[in-house]
Amino acid sequence: MFKFLVIFLMLSTLNKQSHAMQSDQCYPLINRPSETDFVQGAIITYNDEHLSKEDAIHAIMAIFESQKENPPYVFLQKNQGNDDEIKQLVNSKIEKLSITLQSKNKMKKALRFVTTSSAPSAWNQDFLHINYGPGDGRSRLYFVKNYDDSKGKDNHTSAKSSFLQMLLEINSAARKENLINSPEVIFQEMPEIDVGLPHAGHYGGNTLTLPGGYCGIGLSKFNNEAEARAFSQKVCSLNSDSQSTLVVDTSWLSVSHIDEVIGVLQNLNPNKNECSEKVILPSPDLAFQLLKSHPTERFIPLESVDYGFKGNEVASIRRIPILDKLCKNKFGADYDPAKCIVIKNEDFLNNLPKEFLEVNRLAKKKLLNIEKSLNQFYENKKCLPKIEKVPVLFDGDILDGKLVGASTILPNSINLVPLKDRILVPKSGNSIFDKNTSDLITRSNLKIEFLNTFRANRLGGNAHCMIKAIRKCVPLIQDAESVRDPQSTKKHKK
Repeated sequence: MFKFLVIFLMLSTLNKQSHAMQSDQCYPLINRPSETDFVQGAIITYNDEHLSKEDAIHAIMAIFESQKENPPYVFLQKNQGNDDEIKQLVNSKIEKLSITLQSKNKMKKALRFVTTSSAPSAWNQDFLHINYGPGDGRSRLYFVKNYDDSKGKDNHTSAKSSFLQMLLEINSAARKENLINSPEVIFQEMPEIDVGLPHAGHYGGNTLTLPGGYCGIGLSKFNNEAEARAFSQKVCSLNSDSQSTLVVDTSWLSVSHIDEVIGVLQNLNPNKNECSEKVILPSPDLAFQLLKSHPTERFIPLESVDYGFKGNEVASIRRIPILDKLCKNKFGADYDPAKCIVIKNEDFLNNLPKEFLEVNRLAKKKLLNIEKSLNQFYENKKCLPKIEKVPVLFDGDILDGKLVGASTILPNSINLVPLKDRILVPKSGNSIFDKNTSDLITRSNLKIEFLNTFRANRLGGNAHCMIKAIRKCVPLIQDAESVRDPQSTKKHKK
């Protein structure tokens, strides 16, 4: 029986002065914080099908450590499983931190449990949108009405009722600790977003805040760009014009969400005219280049394939379709998975089917169009985001010369979650790819925290899909010039 855990993280204390130093001001053209703003809370789910207990705890500790002086409340949704075990494991890790006893006690105290009748979907990014309210920057929760996933229609009802119960627990804790007047610990529910029968385009993973304060949305299952922009106005932008909202083509992807092809992280040392955030894009070309330059490295080292399939780690190699196909061609249909484990990068490259190469050629073309769209969108903006790339390979189908149903063959590093001083990043499993991504993050003066999302990736999601960060911004005080020209009000640099 699966064990479920939902984690809701909430700041217990934070004065206005320190918050202003850590978080950016609210953007003037949209009604949601940036992807790197101050984390007010987050929701995570773990179970045997998506994210392991160990990786869920790793995520909790990463968020704790990124905010050591003001540890968040952590609300663990109690459904099935031993909450005492989770508490002991987290407390044990807290004890090992080089922090004051007072800070350790704060973290332990912040660990809370909420009892619910059932667990919400693992795709926490999707069933609701988080915006901020006018004038206070406080989070508003917009549930996607009739949200459903593969587990059935009751999932949305369960997710919403569970989440609302968490809100009651939060408010109760705030009153008990005399924090009721602190905007950092109060969330407000908003009405559901009613779009009839929602599709993937309506889900939270298909909307991003782009650097500089603009909205990004994937074309996904929308009929056209105008329809996508119209929905964006409900959940992100204050208007649906092309100046505040960028629509990129995600219809060629299996899940068709923008967070599969665009990642946003901090740019702590921006050059002149650069935004305080940068964009990262997937690159098949970079992936092939790295494999060619490191031919004798294993494509998937055994230690990277330890994905926890009940002790049968070697057999888990069959969960990578292209590698399974390659090994069948090389060793026969009944190949021993142990032989596939030791395959080298050069073996992988020399035995790839032509169809796979064509899929990645077409993916490259799609990604170059996205990069071109980004550059064109920012031509007349107040800042230009730095664009960097990470190695990613795709698989999919080609119908009538068009790429459809594409997904990454390994966990997608684009699908990341920025924290204050570090980034939660899916671990691809290829040591050369992961080193390249790690170098990019550390060059940005940020710490990388790898999460094993292999199982979730096979089901269509990664870290950003499973972890819903709820962020807060500082309301702008607009002067006369910014009222006349909203784009003249820029975010301050971090």
